[in-house]
Amino acid sequence: MWNQLSIKSKLMVLVLGISLGALLTSGILSWLQFRSAFQTQVFERLNSIRAAKGKQLEFYLETLSGHIATLSDDRMVVSAMVELNAAYRQLNNEAIADNWLTDLEQYYTDDFLPDLAENTQSTQLASNYRPTTQAGQYLQYQYIANNVSATAVNTDDAGDGSDYSRIHARYHPHFRHLTLEFGYTDLYLINFTTGDIVYSTRKSVDYATSIDRGPYRRSNLADVVAAVRNDPGPGFVQVEDYRPYIPNYAAPTAFYAAPIYNGPHIVGILAAQLPTDRIQSVLTGHQEWEQDGLGETGQVYVVGADVLMRSSDRTLLEEPDTYHNRLKRLGLAPQTLHLAQALNTSILLHPVDTTATEAALAGTIDTEIITDYRGVPVLSSYAPLRLQGLRWAILAEIDQTEAFGPVNTLQIYMSILGVILILLITWFSNFAAQSFAQPIQILLDVADRIRQGERDVEIEIGSDLKSDQLEESLKGVLQDLHAQEILTAAKEAINETLRQNLMPKAMAKRLQQEPLPIADSLQQITIVVVRLSGLQDMIRTAAPGAIAESMHHIIQIFDEKAKTYGLETQLTIDNTYLATCGISQLVLDHQERAVNFALDLVRTVEADTTEFPSTLDLQIGIHSGSAIAGVICTGNQDRKATHSKSVNNQVVNSQSVNSKPIYNHPADVKTDSKLMYKLWGDTITIAMELNLQGGASNSILVTQPIRDRLQDQYLLVPTPFLHVKDIGAIGRWMVFTPTHQFEYHVDLLQTCLAQLLPQAPVTTKHFYTYLLDREPELAGILLGPQCKQDILDQIDHYQTSLFQLLQTVVTGLGTIDKLLPTVQRWGQEYTQHYGQPLEHQHYEALYNALIWAFDKTPGVDLSLEVTQAWHTGYLFLRGVMEEATMGTIK
Repeated sequence: MWNQLSIKSKLMVLVLGISLGALLTSGILSWLQFRSAFQTQVFERLNSIRAAKGKQLEFYLETLSGHIATLSDDRMVVSAMVELNAAYRQLNNEAIADNWLTDLEQYYTDDFLPDLAENTQSTQLASNYRPTTQAGQYLQYQYIANNVSATAVNTDDAGDGSDYSRIHARYHPHFRHLTLEFGYTDLYLINFTTGDIVYSTRKSVDYATSIDRGPYRRSNLADVVAAVRNDPGPGFVQVEDYRPYIPNYAAPTAFYAAPIYNGPHIVGILAAQLPTDRIQSVLTGHQEWEQDGLGETGQVYVVGADVLMRSSDRTLLEEPDTYHNRLKRLGLAPQTLHLAQALNTSILLHPVDTTATEAALAGTIDTEIITDYRGVPVLSSYAPLRLQGLRWAILAEIDQTEAFGPVNTLQIYMSILGVILILLITWFSNFAAQSFAQPIQILLDVADRIRQGERDVEIEIGSDLKSDQLEESLKGVLQDLHAQEILTAAKEAINETLRQNLMPKAMAKRLQQEPLPIADSLQQITIVVVRLSGLQDMIRTAAPGAIAESMHHIIQIFDEKAKTYGLETQLTIDNTYLATCGISQLVLDHQERAVNFALDLVRTVEADTTEFPSTLDLQIGIHSGSAIAGVICTGNQDRKATHSKSVNNQVVNSQSVNSKPIYNHPADVKTDSKLMYKLWGDTITIAMELNLQGGASNSILVTQPIRDRLQDQYLLVPTPFLHVKDIGAIGRWMVFTPTHQFEYHVDLLQTCLAQLLPQAPVTTKHFYTYLLDREPELAGILLGPQCKQDILDQIDHYQTSLFQLLQTVVTGLGTIDKLLPTVQRWGQEYTQHYGQPLEHQHYEALYNALIWAFDKTPGVDLSLEVTQAWHTGYLFLRGVMEEATMGTIK
């Protein structure tokens, strides 16, 4: 049928088909690109909202935890705990009048139990909840049943003349102010031993009961108190997740609790109900969702490890009836539905078992389109929350229909425009076919003759075209073909150069001769990973061209050094420079070459401040071992038609891949594919992670194989083990270099030492007290049989010795090559004197004693940065002493 069409008809069909195809393709691609970009924008907005709300919630709960820890150490709280506890015990001897018990029974029967029974949909008995102790009955009568105030929280003094009421009147206004200021639902003071709640701000039915033997012994308040008892560290706050709490009429309640110490003695427990309303305000933005960028259907909510909500659903807050009908459709139990309606909350009542919640609770941070708990497609951004003691996840979601509203509108507009363009293109194709039919036929005939190899083509055409113009055009075509052949050859030469720069020359040569993939097993190579840090200021302030020029200059110098020592540059990504020795050429001293290369880099960077930024800092890791090197092709490759099964899991032999090739020859790889030179194996993994966070400036860390080979040539100082996932603990040693490794740390340490000197007796007393009280074994080794009083009597002598030692260390870290012999001598003298070296735990105990003494000294700013500086210097000196003592033992 096609052959029966005239040239005009064919041209018209071609023009129309191409135009419509281009229109359809461009329209679909544009729409898909717009949809993808719009979806990305929505996800970015959701990510921003989710991250902001998550940080706000984490900060708020951390603030509350810190406040509870601070309150537990507050002198007012300690005094209140001690005094109220004593007064509470006195009340156990008070006689309880019969009418008091009658009034108390009536309060439970008339006021508390009806609302509780309504919420729980179950029959409740007063005998299950009323207090049984005399103190409990006394206080609940005076502050609850017989309270004439509108709420018990406003009653400072019950007016009964008891010591308890007198003490209560003194402290209660302060606690009431705290609950109002920080939003706590209730604050408790609890006897550590008996579990008696001796004080409650709100005075609910849990007031004056025992969480050990009372009606709420199985509540989460009892659980959080048990957690404090199990781990009663000073200032350590325990948290218990939301659970229904009977005194709050079965409303979900969460608790914080911390121990209260009076000096060294624990006297009670401070507990607080988390302010649920304020947590909801953080997540809902005071119910201003649209102003937060969540539109009409978006919301941010939190779920717990049981996939139940820990916040209120937006629909519940805006349309309660709609929300409750939705819960019915989800098939929840009638009792749960009633409780959600009675308490007006979705916390612990609404399950959200979606793929997003499962992923977030598993620790994943991501965005995706999911079907939510309503069965509605939504765009969801989710992440786990970092909260001590709580496994929560936060999700920000918006309905897909609302999110893609502009995309759907654009689709309608594009459809209308497409119809109009089709009509215009049809008219134009008819006109174009009429105009170009005859010339095209002539061009087709001539092109066919040229394709067959003719070069001197004689053209005979009608009077509509000039023959000389056509001949010039065809000659241009021939010239273009020739130029294209030259360009192809030039590109092949460029590709060859790129291959040789991408991989070792031997591998590049094999790439031209062998099919992909290509792989070799390398039995013994050394990997050098150089991480460049300290360039942030230059990157933030300099122009892109200046940054590129500076990085090019640095890498060029590194490459020259690598070439000098026989190393090959493998990779430079971002701030990581990777070089190897032993891949292309087998050398026996590859480990020594690598270490000398690293030392040369450090010397060059520190010595030549004109060539390198003054802030440049090198973190170098060196490791030796076996690896696999190869060339793979990613993207869209042609596979052999003769293959009958996949060979993706084939094993790479020691020298090359001997099985049939997965891919064609590299020359046949499609243009949208990428050739990649790769190194695999544990050796690469360890080298990349070896010096991620080096404590010292311009530091070089090596592993056991290099240490065993080169320990007689260099001073290698042990550092903490590196724990690599799926590999285990890796020993590390720092190569000593007489450079300014600790220059930055010395400034911090000198400032700290200057703050310590005015309080030197205090610091010294704390240091030796710590050793004598907490490390008696180490104190016996270092101090002999002297008792604490002997030490305190000679505090001036010990102060002089301690601060002379600290001054020597701090000053010496600035000139480490001078300090090194002194530290080695310390280790050797100690070993010679005592006959054995200090063990690891002894070094740790000495460091802990120093930091504890510094922290207890008034006027010392022991920030995290200063503590890290002390720890970095300590690790280095410990390693030097350990090496020195090992040499002495030998």
